[in-house]
Amino acid sequence: SNFETDLFKPLVKEIASVVSRQSSVVSNELIYAIADHIRAIVFAIYDGVLPFNESRGYVVRKLIRKSTLHLRALGSEKPFLYKLVPVVSEIMKVPYPQLNRRRENIAQIILAEEKSFISTLNSSDILFKDKFSGLSKLPDSQMAGQITFQLYDTYGIPLELTKSWLDKHNIKISEDVFNKELEKQKIRSKSQSTMKGDVFDIKGLDLDVK
Repeated sequence: SNFETDLFKPLVKEIASVVSRQSSVVSNELIYAIADHIRAIVFAIYDGVLPFNESRGYVVRKLIRKSTLHLRALGSEKPFLYKLVPVVSEIMKVPYPQLNRRRENIAQIILAEEKSFISTLNSSDILFKDKFSGLSKLPDSQMAGQITFQLYDTYGIPLELTKSWLDKHNIKISEDVFNKELEKQKIRSKSQSTMKGDVFDIKGLDLDVK
């Protein structure tokens, strides 16, 4: 697979070495996902797309948060993604020499995002108490579903983490409401995209090929 080539091996090895020291659970699937995400994150920032709550920046922020959650699932709870930037720049130094010169700046941007999201996750209990206050007295699974989506969309808190807290506090949640809101968000994202149609569609190019 791609992850057994020289473009990924150093990244996979670096992630696996850290994970194996911190946890007995090692998932190649999660390690490969982190390796793939960090490449996308580094090059997006290199091209000027900074983590943000809208548009392209939202994708970068989401990739950083997903990678952070993957690392937590593997037992690593401290910022680590930023340490992979030099590995990416070393792998790609021939075609992208400028990347090596900007790696410190890119690493600092990723580190700031990691710290912010980890802080949110660590203080999620306080956030949950604030957002769901009153629902334990007034059962409303639909409202709980909407709030859970807001936490996911705004703070990047995964459904599983929120559900675990809600279960402990005997608050029921409508996952149907959460999924409907998620689908609406996907439609909004697509409608705002400047890319239309199939990315791999060659119609209209007038190429004399099969």
